[in-house]
Amino acid sequence: MVGVRDSEDTKILISGLEDIDPVGIHSGDSIVVAPIQTLTDPEYQALRNATFKIMEFLQVVGSCHVEFALDSSDGNYFITKINLNYNRNMALVERATGYPLQYVTTLLYLGVNLRKVELPAEYHRLTAIMELQLTMLWLKCLFGHLKM
Repeated sequence: MVGVRDSEDTKILISGLEDIDPVGIHSGDSIVVAPIQTLTDPEYQALRNATFKIMEFLQVVGSCHVEFALDSSDGNYFITKINLNYNRNMALVERATGYPLQYVTTLLYLGVNLRKVELPAEYHRLTAIMELQLTMLWLKCLFGHLKM
């Protein structure tokens, strides 16, 4: 899950990502899809809410990538990684959604709140505070990004 939080505790989820490979395969080597394909809505909402709670607890201002391992038989989940640095998966989210994650995160670091972020003209259809819905499947694998 990739989320953004400002200093006033306004939070949005930019996108969820799903590793297709099982736990134990390094996430950098794993096939990743966006949007999430196999979670039920209650599972998705639980991980979304957990991402927000983690960001709030850590007082994150900017972007945050949280990876979970979910046991779908009982709904328990485990945090496997929290990354505050821009990484490959954040780049995938930025490309798949069209959300200017680096730009917004930089403004948040400089003290601008999400409600006050003004996006550049090429993002005229977006606001910094809207959660996006992906209309196509994005795949990250060792061969690079594929758009399907």
